[in-house]
Amino acid sequence: MVLLPLRLILGRAGSGKTRYCLEALAADLRRSPDGPPLILLVPEQATFQMDRLLVSLPGVRGSARGHVLSFRRLAWRVLAETGGAARPHIDEVGKAMALRVLLERRREELRVFASVTGRPGFLRRLAETIGELRAYGIGPAHLEKGLLALSALGR
Repeated sequence: MVLLPLRLILGRAGSGKTRYCLEALAADLRRSPDGPPLILLVPEQATFQMDRLLVSLPGVRGSARGHVLSFRRLAWRVLAETGGAARPHIDEVGKAMALRVLLERRREELRVFASVTGRPGFLRRLAETIGELRAYGIGPAHLEKGLLALSALGR
C-alpha cells in the first residue's frame, strides 16, 4: 500500500486558499504530467467552477492527472476502485418481490401477519418498517431481545 500525503490548507475567507491550491496543483501538473492522481477536494456545488478554473491555468489543459472531486464523487471513486460499488443494490420493487417470496415460504409460521399478507399496501409498509429498523441499527438480535422481554412480562 502506498500512502500519499494529505495537505490541509486553512485560513480565513478571502485569504487566498483557493488560489494557492489551484496554483500548487497546476505547478505539479506542469512539472510532472504523468504520475499519481492529484485530487482537489471541494464541496459538491463548487466542482464545476473549480474544474474550469483549473483548466484555465497556463499549462494545465488536457491533463488526466488533476481531478476536482466532491466528497460524494470521491466516495464513489474509492468504492469503484476497491470493489465496494460492485454489489448491486435492490430497488423498491425488488424488495417487495423478495418479501413476497419470504412471506409465502413462511406462511405456516406466521401467526399475526398470516391474514394480512395479501392486503394492498402491506408489502410496501413492511419494507418501510424494515428500512426504518435498519436506519436505527435495530437488527434481529434486538427484536428477539425485545420479544423475550415482552414474554417475560406476560404480554
